[in-house]
Amino acid sequence: MIHNLLMIDDDDISLKIVTLTVKRYHFAECISILKNGKEGIGYLDEVLLKEKVPPTLIFLDINMPVMDGWEFLEEYTQRFEKYFPQTSICMLTSSLDPQDQERASHYPSVIAFLSKPFVLDNMAMLRSHPKLRYYFK
Repeated sequence: MIHNLLMIDDDDISLKIVTLTVKRYHFAECISILKNGKEGIGYLDEVLLKEKVPPTLIFLDINMPVMDGWEFLEEYTQRFEKYFPQTSICMLTSSLDPQDQERASHYPSVIAFLSKPFVLDNMAMLRSHPKLRYYFK
């Protein structure tokens, strides 16, 4: 089980589905929920400042108000990636645009691009991913 899961998404229904699935199938111990990328950046600033345990995995939506997923990824890559080398990002989005998937593949921290809703097959794939499977032995 991963320790910290950070979900950055403004879709309450999606957040509820993911939270229930993650808890029911013992995917993560601690779940933090934020509504946009700016809140995510603030959260990571606090993790650095207070030397807290960083998230193991971030579920990141693309389309959000204030700061979207792409803006978050740019800032994350520039400011935080070097401090959190064990943190992985999973794009969890309603976007079906192949260009979004292609764009996401250029970010080293992004390990998956999944379409909403989050289903058990998605969780199984993440559990077996080389960057995460250690947590599920």
